[in-house]
Amino acid sequence: MRIVKILNNNAVISRDASGSAIVLMGTGIGFQRKPGQAIQPVQNLQTFVLSDPEESATLIELLRSFPPEESEIVRESIAIIKEGLAKPPAPTIVLTLTDHLHQAIARVKNGEVLPNPLQPQIQSFYGPEFAIAKRVVNHIRTKHGIALPNEEIGYITLHIVNSENNRTTLQETVAVTSLVAEILALIKQFYDQPLDTDSDDYRRLIIHLQFFARRFIEQQDFTATTVDISELVRAKFPEAYACATAIDAFLQQKKRRAIGEAEKGYLTIHIARLTAQPNH
Repeated sequence: MRIVKILNNNAVISRDASGSAIVLMGTGIGFQRKPGQAIQPVQNLQTFVLSDPEESATLIELLRSFPPEESEIVRESIAIIKEGLAKPPAPTIVLTLTDHLHQAIARVKNGEVLPNPLQPQIQSFYGPEFAIAKRVVNHIRTKHGIALPNEEIGYITLHIVNSENNRTTLQETVAVTSLVAEILALIKQFYDQPLDTDSDDYRRLIIHLQFFARRFIEQQDFTATTVDISELVRAKFPEAYACATAIDAFLQQKKRRAIGEAEKGYLTIHIARLTAQPNH
């Protein structure tokens, strides 16, 4: 491959076998090089292909306008993220993370901290991704001497989660997280006692609520569920069913949308399992 355009010392544009533009990032890959020259092997080379022309143009503009050391921070951060995930993140993470880290670094230089009110929920709901984001922040602090605040761990976590759900936007990921937090608060309030956040049943409830919240926000049709178990669980778990009914009422009041009896039944089962723990 040959260099088509140099973005900075650590990022260049080339073309793949099909002729599509690709962004290559690696330490010194563009240093003292010229368009048309063959790309020299460098350590930790990363290749990014953005199929959307607008996203590709935005990324190129970002990398051209940012200091070379920031593109190196992005490259190293994405390497850490790829190493920690079971599956590669969506290619768009290079765009969203580049923009976010640039703003985060600017805030550090200006002595600003962006509050993250969802930080506890993000850590609880997305434990593996939070651990990866923590490694990213610690790496930037240690290697580059940039004191990113702990709040950035949560924000980077959301970018990682969003990259795992390739068809969603960051705003949708934040909305899902907020809705799950609101529902958990309702369950806690209904039973008037803390939830056992270390139990397997809590983790199963979180997973169910994440899928539920995403479908709810995407306005999918809950009535399409073919198996309605609400009558069965209402008799077996009357208290949990009452809690699920309270959640349904809350969503109707706040979101102007009901969840349907079938979904209420499945939610009842998860609530019943969690609240049947020995300490409840």
